[in-house]
Amino acid sequence: MFDLNANEKDDLSIDLLGIAIQPEDEMRIVERLRNSVRKGSFLKEGEEGVLITEDTAKQIEAELGDKLIILAPTSYGYLGAIEVELVGFFDTGLITQDNSMMIVALESAQRLLDMEGQITGMVIMLEDNEESERIAESIINQYPTEFRYF
Repeated sequence: MFDLNANEKDDLSIDLLGIAIQPEDEMRIVERLRNSVRKGSFLKEGEEGVLITEDTAKQIEAELGDKLIILAPTSYGYLGAIEVELVGFFDTGLITQDNSMMIVALESAQRLLDMEGQITGMVIMLEDNEESERIAESIINQYPTEFRYF
């Protein structure tokens, strides 16, 4: 979980699940998110931005263009913080899910968590689910760290 704070309003914060994406590399997945932006813009590669819902923005009294602080425990156990710009509001139609998450660029999340060049998970969408076992094995064999897959 990440904590999102309005920069100059320390008493206004909210806990959200941070979804980290690579905007330019994940077009099939990102296209749904890109189409869900209701105001503002979608993330651009290398941008220090965040997308949240309008409801979330109201809770922390934030507006498009505001600088926000994201806080989270790093991989070393101390508190990491980055400043990002609120670039857009999204609405996928899944209110409960939308109001519990924020979307940031992968590079920003890696820096926040002190995990440059690392990930904690990935989502892979397949045309044919029958291929999932073979593809999972291929990924596991390609990387030296231990993977779990569902």
